[in-house]
Amino acid sequence: MIFEKLGSLAKNAANKTEDAIEIARLNSKINAENNKISAVKMCIGEYCWARYTAGASLDEEIMNLCSKIEELLRNIANAESEIQSIKAAATMSNINYSQSQQSTKPSTPASKEETVNANEKICSCGAELVADVKFCSECGCSVEVDVESKDDVIEVLCPNCGMKFKEAHKFCPSCGTKL
Repeated sequence: MIFEKLGSLAKNAANKTEDAIEIARLNSKINAENNKISAVKMCIGEYCWARYTAGASLDEEIMNLCSKIEELLRNIANAESEIQSIKAAATMSNINYSQSQQSTKPSTPASKEETVNANEKICSCGAELVADVKFCSECGCSVEVDVESKDDVIEVLCPNCGMKFKEAHKFCPSCGTKL
């Protein structure tokens, strides 16, 4: 009798497992069919949109939906235009900053100390940098490493990379972290 109950329980568990597997398979099939329906609806929408843009006469509801799409496209175009304006303003600001920095530098060195030494270089923003830095300490731009100089006295530590340097900067010359 116990063996019969155990056998019955095992058979019942197996049937439930088979049912769960079959339900999962059918749910997967339903999802696949729903995805196909969505793709066909998308094709219908694209067809109607193409007809609308070609000037064809369509049902009033479709015309209203297409008008809504046009409004959304105008919103997108306006936002893209604003992005371009912001980028252009930022570019002009960077150019003006760079030009103002260059105009504050003397065109010819007034003394030996104003010349750039062999272990220094000039960033595009006009800042004089030690030759072994990877990032400008004024603007944060990446700068090419030309010469290595390790004989400097060091007083300040970057909290991010631990680089030591002589004077206070806005950005770490090694990793570019804003200080």
